[in-house]
Amino acid sequence: MKRIVNFLAIIALSFVTVHIANADGNTTSLPKKTERLDRKILSDSNSPRILGDLFIACYYNKESIEIEFPADVDYMEVTIANGSVVLWSSIITSDTPSCDIPYLNGEYTITCTTDSGAVYQGILSL
Repeated sequence: MKRIVNFLAIIALSFVTVHIANADGNTTSLPKKTERLDRKILSDSNSPRILGDLFIACYYNKESIEIEFPADVDYMEVTIANGSVVLWSSIITSDTPSCDIPYLNGEYTITCTTDSGAVYQGILSL
């Protein structure tokens, strides 16, 4: 009787393990949207303005973002905010330009500050 119980337990664990492995392998990511993040500078009156055509592309969905890095940038501090409340912040490197974000729904401001201090900003519509 003990052998039958052990055999059934092994079969059940094998079934669960295979089921979990297949579930992880079949996950698909959401398609990503593109947002142009414009570079901001401060004028003499400390009000933000756009500097020419300098921008970076940000690809995103409700689960992840990917930033297109300029050639001279090694890392960026990226924040996602709702008004003045920062909901998420992280450092993204040129070697790993994408990362997961918390599941968000709505419109948020994304700000990227490069290692040299340049600031890029845009709106994410999730």
